[in-house]
Amino acid sequence: MSELMGRSVLVDQAEELPQALIEFAEDEGLGERDKAMLAQINFRGKQPERPEDWAFIWHAIRRSIPESERKRPSAKKKPR
Repeated sequence: MSELMGRSVLVDQAEELPQALIEFAEDEGLGERDKAMLAQINFRGKQPERPEDWAFIWHAIRRSIPESERKRPSAKKKPR
């Protein structure tokens, strides 16, 4: 979130990641920083309940910044 806003944003660390976020993050190969950022997202105290919903949010956030500014080191290693 800090990168998107161009300033430091302090947020409380999530205690436990929702299972749907864990599943999405594993499939997408997200790092700890990206998972922590997503875990802070809620709307009226609720979070997405399905991996597909987390994917929607993740891709919307990524599309909101110019492609040239996206820095996403992949945690997932690709087979050779």
